[in-house]
Amino acid sequence: MTSTPQSGHDGPYAAPIRIAELTVLPEWIDYNGHMNARYYGFAFQDQAEHFLERDLGFGASYVKEEGMGPFVLQKNIGYMQEMVQGEPFHITMRLLDHDAKRMHFYFQMISNRSGKICASAEYLNMNINLEHRKPAPFPDWLKARLEQMQNDHAGLERPANVGAPIGIRRK
Repeated sequence: MTSTPQSGHDGPYAAPIRIAELTVLPEWIDYNGHMNARYYGFAFQDQAEHFLERDLGFGASYVKEEGMGPFVLQKNIGYMQEMVQGEPFHITMRLLDHDAKRMHFYFQMISNRSGKICASAEYLNMNINLEHRKPAPFPDWLKARLEQMQNDHAGLERPANVGAPIGIRRK
């Protein structure tokens, strides 16, 4: 194992981080004529992987070198506005919290046409030792990056739907 990162950077980190520019593909459209829920999840997960590698160095190169990797403990997706074929959008991300083994992220999918938030995804990830299949602390370099990111994101307003329960609201 190594004590140096294989990718990523030490910051500063944009607040929020703009990860990707995407377009709703024809194969993502369902029988209702809009983007199917599974592709919102796909887009968020795909860009989360990209962010982990590019910005934190906690993606595939980390797993290969360290024998540890980020496992998703919980993921919640909120759908605010439908998206249609050909619609350009981007995904942003912010770090909400972290500790010695876990990270809590919040992603937004934003329409480039309207500027409106179409969906959000909240992730709770944990570092897992793949040999023992048990939680493991982050290496010092990743702890420092997460601390830098949390400081860089501290001025962002906490989204209202973070930690939102699921259920039927009754009056």
